[in-house]
Amino acid sequence: MKLYLSLIIALLTGFSGVAQLTEGRIVYQEKIDVHAKLPERAKQFKDMIPRYKEFNKELLFNADLSKYQSPEVEEDEVVEKQQGGMHMRFKQMKDNSEVVHDIKEQTRVELKEFMGRNFVVVDENEKPFNWKIGAGQKEILGYVCQEAIHYGEKDTILAWFTPQIPVSTGPRGVGKLPGMILGLELDNGLVTVMATKIEEQEVDAKTMSIKGKGKKVTKEEFKAIVEEKTKEMEEQHGGNGMVIRVAR
Repeated sequence: MKLYLSLIIALLTGFSGVAQLTEGRIVYQEKIDVHAKLPERAKQFKDMIPRYKEFNKELLFNADLSKYQSPEVEEDEVVEKQQGGMHMRFKQMKDNSEVVHDIKEQTRVELKEFMGRNFVVVDENEKPFNWKIGAGQKEILGYVCQEAIHYGEKDTILAWFTPQIPVSTGPRGVGKLPGMILGLELDNGLVTVMATKIEEQEVDAKTMSIKGKGKKVTKEEFKAIVEEKTKEMEEQHGGNGMVIRVAR
């Protein structure tokens, strides 16, 4: 705790002459290691699939709310390849998800797509992040960022946050740190998220809601739907085909 306080005080002292940003827009680049996230049965096809999937997202934020979304709606891309006399058809799903994080109320609403259907997933009991502040520092787009690590049951998250933007949020609705998160490593490093542009601008609170339509469910209900449908697909295609799905 003493180390945590000392580091934060040192950072804030260093920024005493710098204007702090509390409202604006941040563009992030997400990069996913698709090969590493393939199911074991699908690894034989990895040479036919691009290793990395990259796309841009934007975070609109003010002191109370943030919204993480694609800058514009993207269309799915279909890729067809031939290998060993076998015709393969891959549908690369674009990420048009949205995440609205209520910083004050500590709730999160997310638009997710699964098997061609949209779901509005409501999380009224936001999971806690057990952040441990590290000693590492690095600069991202001119902002000095501090290292923080969350050790979960299934995942380790590495975050880089800056008190220069004193808003407790970040990409994908990850937050609860004393400053904006400008960099993330998720899924034990297989997914990276890094800020590429920061702009100060007014944010209309009316736009800080889920724009897409979908069935409203709780986080637990959505998890059950995914598990049930995934099992059905495995049983249906287990003998004669394969469905490859890489989670974001």
